Amino acid sequence: VKQNELLANQNKIKRLKIIAAENKKFSQQRNIAILVITVIVFFILLLRQVNVRKKLKYLAKTDSLTNLYNRRTLFDKGIEAVTEAQCENHSLSVILLDVDFFKSINDNYGHDKGDEALKIIAKLGSETMRSRDLFARLGGEEFAGILPGVGCDEAKAIAERLREKVANYDLSALGIEHQITVSIG
Repeated sequence: VKQNELLANQNKIKRLKIIAAENKKFSQQRNIAILVITVIVFFILLLRQVNVRKKLKYLAKTDSLTNLYNRRTLFDKGIEAVTEAQCENHSLSVILLDVDFFKSINDNYGHDKGDEALKIIAKLGSETMRSRDLFARLGGEEFAGILPGVGCDEAKAIAERLREKVANYDLSALGIEHQITVSIG
């Protein structure tokens, strides 16, 4: 009887040890799972932060209406382009574009149509510029282009090509019945 009680007690102790080991194993698994979930959440938040930062950098450099570079970026990149042109003794031209009578477009057709017209001019300007040129919106209805490696005659030709593109663009799909013209210098 005593031997049976001793064996029963030993079995209870072994079962308690097994339960304790299982509890410890479960606790370790739970801790590992929490750690893995925490790492995944941290990684997702990090990726989100990187994407938000990238988006904010993009928004800080571009005009939200036209998706062209904004005034600040134009001046920053302009300083770089002028410095590079001076160091390498290359020519550099800058063109300024202003939409003629833009206020009348907004007054007669509404600001939404005026915004659409600005988007079209931005698109036409981007199409006309070379890949290394910089075309940006200064503000309102004013745009500027920086043309590295371009002399006065070639800049005039680019400006004229852009002026003709804008003048020949059909805006009837927007409900604007007269053509838009631009002045470029």
